[in-house]
Amino acid sequence: MQKKIPPYIKAMQNGALGEIRTKAFLMERFWILERSIDVDGADFIIQRRLSSKTLLDKRPPRLGFVQAKFYLSSATTQYIPESYIVDEHGNSRDEFFLLCHTGHEENAKIFFLTAKLIISDFNTIIQSGIRKYAISGTRLFTSSKYLIQSKSNTLNRIESQLRLADYISNQEFISWNLSTDFTASSAIQTEFMEPIETSFGADIPKEFQRLKNNAFEIMSRIEEWHDTLQSIVREVDPIQASLSIRKLELDEDFKKLSRTSLYDDNFYFSCKSHLNMVNTLDADGILDNFIKLKKIIKGSVVKFLLNQLPLDENVLHVISITLDMESLEITSFQNSIISIEEYCENKNISKDNNGNFPYKGVHRPSCDSLEYFWKAGKILFSSNSLRDLKDFYANEDFYIYNDIVNKIYELKYHE
Repeated sequence: MQKKIPPYIKAMQNGALGEIRTKAFLMERFWILERSIDVDGADFIIQRRLSSKTLLDKRPPRLGFVQAKFYLSSATTQYIPESYIVDEHGNSRDEFFLLCHTGHEENAKIFFLTAKLIISDFNTIIQSGIRKYAISGTRLFTSSKYLIQSKSNTLNRIESQLRLADYISNQEFISWNLSTDFTASSAIQTEFMEPIETSFGADIPKEFQRLKNNAFEIMSRIEEWHDTLQSIVREVDPIQASLSIRKLELDEDFKKLSRTSLYDDNFYFSCKSHLNMVNTLDADGILDNFIKLKKIIKGSVVKFLLNQLPLDENVLHVISITLDMESLEITSFQNSIISIEEYCENKNISKDNNGNFPYKGVHRPSCDSLEYFWKAGKILFSSNSLRDLKDFYANEDFYIYNDIVNKIYELKYHE
């Protein structure tokens, strides 16, 4: 008969298991530094893999602090001191992450929480005179919001958050010293790195980088003008000062500066829409499922179309999708080719003022399904794409993929 394992040994085993799983998870993407027992109680200190920066640099990279917890069951509650989650100014410690483990072997699960998520979703208690956040297993296990469904996406979010933290740490320096050593940073708030494209069409990380590059170019010119103006103020020779002023006034960019605008209306609303989608999906615990939709749809469409080429201009490619609207997982996916006349007449789709049927559209036969149709054969080809039609259809990122996933989002949240 197997002896019952004493509780203190089981606790040690579970703690060690949580740490081992956490280390294996983090090593896929980060350098794990030597642990200190008094650094905010973090079980692991992580650093982005930056070969160009070290801890001895004047501006070292920002580190991340990861704590690992193991839950024997939903009855388990783990406690995290508030000081690990909130700094002395009352702001969340965005470099702190909590990984909670439960289950064994095939039933193993990992839950991921950021400092902001802990602050918004969990309550504090006083334990032994110390205020702590109580992370209950009951709350953790009953919501898919915290469950890691894609390790890659979760690692991306940790890395993006550390990249952002590293960027913010340099702002004080940049704000008062316009240095040419500074290069436009690619840092962007974590939520905007999620691979979701809104109906506004802006590639947010790419457009944000373009905006920053433009701002940096203007900043560099301002530094030049600042140096010139400073030399004029300090100049003791009126003639030399006059020559400097004349040179500055001949600079067309300097004269046009007041009419230069960095604001882009489309970019602004793309960001607003994107952030709203990410926050809504994340709150429902289906962000990763939503991100997978485009890949699944594209894979099925490409496989189907490659066997149908060449396509007639007078036919429609109809994509029929049934979903579990709670989880946004696809339960049925069908492709078909049908004549435009036949499909539009069956669905009572009217012609436009020019007597033509629409080249794309959405039909919704039920509350958990949709049909997307488009003229897959009526595409403007370049001479190069005609050389390899199959390669073009296989690699082109057709607008239909984003149309469909955005329609799915709309059906779930706005209809």
